[in-house]
Amino acid sequence: MEWIWKARGFDRVLVLLPGWGFDHRIFTNLDLPYNYLLAADWPRESCLESFSKELADKNLKTFSLLGWSLGALYAIELAKNFPEKVEVLGLASARPNYTEQEIETQKQQAHEDRTQTLLHFYRRCFLGQRSNFQWFEKKLLPDYQDKWTTAELLEGLNVLKLKSIDVENINVPLCFFQGTKDIVAPAPMIEEYLLTLPAAERAKHLIVKNAGHLPFLKQEFSEVWHSAWKQ
Repeated sequence: MEWIWKARGFDRVLVLLPGWGFDHRIFTNLDLPYNYLLAADWPRESCLESFSKELADKNLKTFSLLGWSLGALYAIELAKNFPEKVEVLGLASARPNYTEQEIETQKQQAHEDRTQTLLHFYRRCFLGQRSNFQWFEKKLLPDYQDKWTTAELLEGLNVLKLKSIDVENINVPLCFFQGTKDIVAPAPMIEEYLLTLPAAERAKHLIVKNAGHLPFLKQEFSEVWHSAWKQ
């Protein structure tokens, strides 16, 4: 797996992992006070080996994590494997799991018409975020429609089918971020999931108003992010 280093003049590092059907460029407008280490594309398999190499090559002692959608599953994996290095773990638009029927329907649609399946998915992701979608439509959509093969898209859907959110025994500051208009990973699903955890392990859950599946693109996300880690 390829990683991209973006030095931004800060002391701390934020590791960013995108979701299915997106790559590192979806974080272009994210402005948080960190240098960024970005997964170049949405993860398809364990990224432990390549990430370990990045840590060694850049001599990173500590870092924070922000995993979005499918990327949240791999952010959790990294947090569990490097607990002594993780400062905070942010999970944006994570969903506890997807039903087999949902995944199989999406796979069938991708088989029939990959381009239209992606376009429909993107429109659902940007619900409530019209200006963000206009930027995406102009800057990224033309490339995204031809970037991934059907086989690659199916591979990512299989990950969502097989993996589920599991934050038990994570001993780092943790927060879920959801948009009020997210229909891909509705906020109540995470609220219900958190109630299944022991009280001592329940994470923070913050809502970004009028955001869909991409809350980190909203201007106010920076303020919400900072509020998550206040004592």
